[in-house]
Amino acid sequence: MLNLIPAPRGSVHMQEGSVKLPETVTVSLGDFAPWCLEAFAARLDGHVETVENGFITLKKADIAKEGYKLTVTKDGITVEAADESGAVWALTTVTELTAEGEALPIVTIEDAPHYGHRGLSLDCSRHFFTADEVKKVIDQMTRVKLNVLHWHLVDDQGWRIECKTLPLLHETTGTYYTQEEIRSVIEYARVRGMEIIPEIDMPGHTRSMIAAYPHLSCFGEKTELCQFGGIFEKILCPGKDETFEFIEKLLTEVCALFPDDRFHIGGDEAPKTEWKKCPHCKARMEALAERLDIKNALPNLISECSHGMKQKIAVIGALIHEPKLILMDEPFVGLDPIAAHELKEIMAEHCRNGGAIFFSTHVLEVAEKLCDNVAIIKNGKLIAHGTMDSVRGDGSLEQVFLELEDHKD
Repeated sequence: MLNLIPAPRGSVHMQEGSVKLPETVTVSLGDFAPWCLEAFAARLDGHVETVENGFITLKKADIAKEGYKLTVTKDGITVEAADESGAVWALTTVTELTAEGEALPIVTIEDAPHYGHRGLSLDCSRHFFTADEVKKVIDQMTRVKLNVLHWHLVDDQGWRIECKTLPLLHETTGTYYTQEEIRSVIEYARVRGMEIIPEIDMPGHTRSMIAAYPHLSCFGEKTELCQFGGIFEKILCPGKDETFEFIEKLLTEVCALFPDDRFHIGGDEAPKTEWKKCPHCKARMEALAERLDIKNALPNLISECSHGMKQKIAVIGALIHEPKLILMDEPFVGLDPIAAHELKEIMAEHCRNGGAIFFSTHVLEVAEKLCDNVAIIKNGKLIAHGTMDSVRGDGSLEQVFLELEDHKD
């Protein structure tokens, strides 16, 4: 039995015998990029060289994404994979099988992941880890083939990203990652087959922003970083144009640090206590209601949807300028119709610009259970309504919203 976590999902054929890695492992890269050897070399203390005919031979093959075929014989090792990610995981298997200096069994392994997203969330806002400590976490994660680090960098308790255009953010917190450290962590993760998804919550969990720039809140009062966990009422003010200007400036700089396609902005746990009292927010909502003419079109729907639910203003507008994939924990549950319509239109525009939106299975299940009736709105007009089944047809709830633009007046 192979001592591997996770166990290979494909076939494993073992034969009698074993083979030890040579003191210096030679590798024939073939058509693979050299970076796919970096983690392997680091785990073997640098005793790896690229040659034309190596002990390990990498070959391109028609195999599932991140999948590989590893063949170990007494004469050497052959790795077949479709791309560098598959090669990285195959070489990770080699290092795990020889972790204690053990000989490799004579074996053929065919392996591919069951899930494309295999991750862990690391909260460095409330509990700061140094860049080297984060790298240790990444190394341990990738040894068991986890491929996503959800890096929670900002919350009420601290802002952990050096921001050169808005320096009070990191200066107010005091302990943070320099941009060079962030790039170093990202590169360390990349060569180990890992994507890093940064999380910057908005509009809630933003006390670290407001402590640095008080004018971003509804009433502009001076505040401090939170010293304990919880859900706090002082959040970003969506009624002020300066808030959206701030967000766009902020995300323009921060998004450039993270080369992958996903960026998490939260959106949940945003009490509207201050919004109800704020003259800026009231003016914004009145303008939205007048422009969309939604209150006259859907009075009953508003009454039903607004009762006992949180209202969340979509602050992701700045993201539609970049073809980023947006992660959404609770995209529609709890929105009143005006905010829901704004969010749907932003999402549709995001998709038209070449972006994509990720819904967790949990979100869709919750929406299915809570929504007996659904309305599809375009340009402020009711396009279709009825039971969930009648509107959805044979498609999924996700398709209903993503295909919003296909509905005609």
